[in-house]
Amino acid sequence: MKRAIFLALFAVATLLMPEATSEDAGGKTLAGATETLSREAYDTEAKARIQNFKLPEGVSAALFADSSQTQNPSAICFDGSGALYVAEIHRWRAGVQDIRNEQQILLDDIDNQSSADRLAMYERDVVTRPLSFYTEFTDRIVRIEDADSNGRADRSSVFATGFNGVIDGPGIGLLSGDDGSVYYTNIPHLWKLKDSDGDGAADERVSLQDGFGVRMSISGHDMHGLVWGPDGKLYWSIGDRGYSFTTKEGRQYHRPFSGGVFRCDPDGSNLEEIYTGLRNPQELAFDAYGNLFTCDNNADAWDSGRLVYLIEGGDSGWHHGHQVLMNFRNQLKLRTPNYTHPGHKEIPLNAWTAEALWEPQHDGRPAHALPPVDKLSWGPSGLVYNYGVTTMPERYDGHFWVCNFGGANGDLEAFSLKEAGAGFAVARKEVFMVGLGNTDVEFGPDGKMYLSCFNNSGWYKQDLGNVYTLSSTDVEKAKGELLQATIKVLTTPFSKLGIPMLDELLGHVDLRVRQRAQFELARRGVDEVFAAALTQPGNRFKRLHGLWGLGQLARKDEALLQTIIPSLTDDDAEVRAQTAKVLADSRQTVAGEALVAALADSSDRVKSFAAIGVGKCGIVTALPKLLDLLEANDNRDPFLRHACVEGLWYLNEREKILKEVKNESAAVRLGVLLTLRKLEDPRVKYFLPDADPLLRAEAIRAIHDLDLLTAMPDLAREIRRYSDAAPDVRLPDGHRDWMLHTRLINANFRVGAMENAASLLHYAANRALPPILREQALLALLEWREPKPVDPVTGRFRPMVAAGRADIAEAVKDGLPAVFAEAGGSLIGLATRLALDYEVPAPAALLRDQVFDDSAAADWRISSLEGLFRQDPSSLIPIWDSLLKIESAPVREAAVDLLARQDPAKGTAAAIELANSENLRLRQAGYRVLGKSNESTATEFLRARLGALAQEPSGVQLDLIENAALKEDPKIQEILAAREKSLDPADPLAPFEVAREGGDPARGREIFLTHAAGQCSKCHKVDGDGGIAGPELTGIGSKRDSRYLLEALVAPSAIVAPGYGITLVSLKNGESLGGILVEETDRQLVLKFPDPSDPSKQIERRLSRQDVLNRQPPVSAMPPMGSLLKKSEIRDLVAYLEALQSEGAKKGH
Repeated sequence: MKRAIFLALFAVATLLMPEATSEDAGGKTLAGATETLSREAYDTEAKARIQNFKLPEGVSAALFADSSQTQNPSAICFDGSGALYVAEIHRWRAGVQDIRNEQQILLDDIDNQSSADRLAMYERDVVTRPLSFYTEFTDRIVRIEDADSNGRADRSSVFATGFNGVIDGPGIGLLSGDDGSVYYTNIPHLWKLKDSDGDGAADERVSLQDGFGVRMSISGHDMHGLVWGPDGKLYWSIGDRGYSFTTKEGRQYHRPFSGGVFRCDPDGSNLEEIYTGLRNPQELAFDAYGNLFTCDNNADAWDSGRLVYLIEGGDSGWHHGHQVLMNFRNQLKLRTPNYTHPGHKEIPLNAWTAEALWEPQHDGRPAHALPPVDKLSWGPSGLVYNYGVTTMPERYDGHFWVCNFGGANGDLEAFSLKEAGAGFAVARKEVFMVGLGNTDVEFGPDGKMYLSCFNNSGWYKQDLGNVYTLSSTDVEKAKGELLQATIKVLTTPFSKLGIPMLDELLGHVDLRVRQRAQFELARRGVDEVFAAALTQPGNRFKRLHGLWGLGQLARKDEALLQTIIPSLTDDDAEVRAQTAKVLADSRQTVAGEALVAALADSSDRVKSFAAIGVGKCGIVTALPKLLDLLEANDNRDPFLRHACVEGLWYLNEREKILKEVKNESAAVRLGVLLTLRKLEDPRVKYFLPDADPLLRAEAIRAIHDLDLLTAMPDLAREIRRYSDAAPDVRLPDGHRDWMLHTRLINANFRVGAMENAASLLHYAANRALPPILREQALLALLEWREPKPVDPVTGRFRPMVAAGRADIAEAVKDGLPAVFAEAGGSLIGLATRLALDYEVPAPAALLRDQVFDDSAAADWRISSLEGLFRQDPSSLIPIWDSLLKIESAPVREAAVDLLARQDPAKGTAAAIELANSENLRLRQAGYRVLGKSNESTATEFLRARLGALAQEPSGVQLDLIENAALKEDPKIQEILAAREKSLDPADPLAPFEVAREGGDPARGREIFLTHAAGQCSKCHKVDGDGGIAGPELTGIGSKRDSRYLLEALVAPSAIVAPGYGITLVSLKNGESLGGILVEETDRQLVLKFPDPSDPSKQIERRLSRQDVLNRQPPVSAMPPMGSLLKKSEIRDLVAYLEALQSEGAKKGH
């Protein structure tokens, strides 16, 4: 990115980055030669930005590394020498694409099952993007050092590069090991890198596992989160780009639609999946007690980010199919209906929102998915725990921090947790810092918090980057001696320390020190030190690390389990809990037998780990006790219930648990049901007639969503109880019931027999059922002959062979009359389409009545009109005059379009009449019909009108241009070319002026909420729904005109809303300022920034333009919409924003 503005701003010499930084071996890193500033200029710029950070009392910020030292940073870690490693993602949107912007391969991407499939997809798409596009840029790792220990980096070198394979990237995970290795997650590989010759660059590169990231999916949903666990294993995460691989031991994991968390030994062996059902768990963090957490991102709807407790075997319920339904329903032409969630915007019906899978625990929540701990974060990226010896104020002891990435208004949240049964609850949370596009957070050996900043303004790479530190000077002074001692320890090779020193460090106040001491003692096999640490009474953390160390050694020496087992009766509940967890991980019979008694522990945490453990260790005799624990829990604690289910799943005693299908306890029955679901056993169908509606719902979800084929006919038959609406049957009421019933409808569609079609017709004829569900039954029948490959209920790729489906003509003939008899609204048109498809007469009088019903919705009327035309075109002859007088523009357009198909000359004449109308919508409609006409009169009319374009109302000029462009007439093409040539190339608005007026607010609203590429609601709120990375737009139409709105869409950096970006100003007197631009006129600038005497307060300063030497305007994080949306879509979006006149009510859920 050119930095000429800064050159004038700070009047410093320009330095070119070394050639190696722009063209690494194996691919480029920077888009072009990049000008850099002097160190002093970067410091001055940083000072201006830091001035606008919002920080807690007593905490200050400083620049550590600048854009000459790192660009496009995504993740950071420190090694044992104190050097900082930075993962740089130069392939971001330049080789690693986002499916929302590559929809020509959307269906292929949804279908991908492996990394090989993704490569083949790219190979088929070479006309759009040659394979060389995917290899032009490389991700890399740089190593940054502060050689003089003054708090500012002074050395930067490339540690590893050449990650530019066709399906590589991005690299968003780093972690150092005690053996000098660096672990790196870069899809599709988990890499282990090492500098064996000490020259600062990796010369060893081993892929520990590949097969990650089987789909392009949504950018950022990648592999990341590397962290060491207390068990000495490597943990990491992946988003819902999915995975499919076979481990070194032959274990297969295939989840191409879900994100998950894994662990393995340091050499990549014993890899296992420990949690799934996540959307984008960017980072992982353990607390001091070995509990693992992540923050998972929202679905770009009105759900929120979530804090997730990663208990073994858990599933949060997310899969990419939910996103497919919300983002791509229209493109895939799925029959998924819209629904309005109470208090929120309308979106396609999907289980994630309709069944509140994203919500914390509440009555009626689906039991197969674990609830989050709480709603927390809004754009989670980095996550870190306070290790102990840090420069954070004491009030943040035991806290986590999570980065929310969102341009200049990105923030950092701090929170702490407390136990809640077998799970956790948030004890405290706060917004800790605001003002940085941060991607990762980590504590350095010096105790300072380090934050990587991708760029200063958004999601697209700009070949910029910074690393900042946050610290409290008061704490630095108060902890000076401890900080220095800890730095010395952390930067000393632990392999050189003696056993007495390692024993002492096992009880250190800092988690990093304790853990590294544990790992080194485990490497040396010194079990007696661990045993002594476990039994000493004075230091709880030392006891835990002694326990974990014994667990590491017991993997090779089973006899050590006897040293661990007595701690199951320890007075400290946390020691008992971690003992149960360690014993469970051993998978040894002796450990499992000891865990049986722990199922009766007073602590729910102990019971949960013991429940998992008896299953992992194969203690079949513990099965009755697991059932007893389910009954005692009585569904109160979802995490304890999950632990019992996990234990039962490990035991895999299906015939034994099936005997409990009629158990008197609903909690036991639910536990059995969930176990069968986890085993994907179709006998979950035995719960379809259960007396408890919650269990019936879980059985419906399991059979349908997992596509349990042999149980699907049983599920399909469940629809019959609602067809006749017997008095004892509760009819569906509300979105949760609708979600269940769409599964019943879809089950009949998928089974595909004649009797299933008859059931759907019978269902659709029941007036007592909600119209949304009756419509779905008819839409399923309309799709019968040509099933879509993507499931409209789950969003998954589930193709069916059309040739194998039953001919349902007789069922339609027999059942459709009853549907017509009870039809109204949209059902009339749908039933008519079905009648026409199967040559069943539709009641013409019913259709005509709806066509002329001014109170009916336009799409209903059009559907009936088209039905009349398809059934008997001649039936319209007597009513053409009446049809051409209908006031509704969409209905009249449909009538003229049909007339043009029946009688081209008359239809074209009618279209010209529309195009002469003073009514804007009718005039637009006329141009659209004329664009499709092959009549010479249509071409002549459009040619003449185009020649007098300036005389056309501004709201129809786009319609005229686009429809005239459909003609191959040379004169028309000449006029259009001349018009394009006349546009001012320096004016970004010039091509879009025709999109300023005439849009449809309703279509604009749909674009705002659901357009996959535009993603407006991801960043902007309206009436309380949406993201917060951009300014709220509620009431924007009452404050701004259409020109402003158009410019904000197509040239967003020309107008950056106050509060969304820092403006840097250089005055002629040599003073430099940075602040939020509040106001700008021809005469002055108004900046707002913190008061130097009291940073908690904001002050404004008015600057005369005559005093300004130069300034750097803020850059918008929003991409120009002209590259993502059609002009007609931009016009509709402008119309929608203009229509937002009132302030609206703030909503929440």
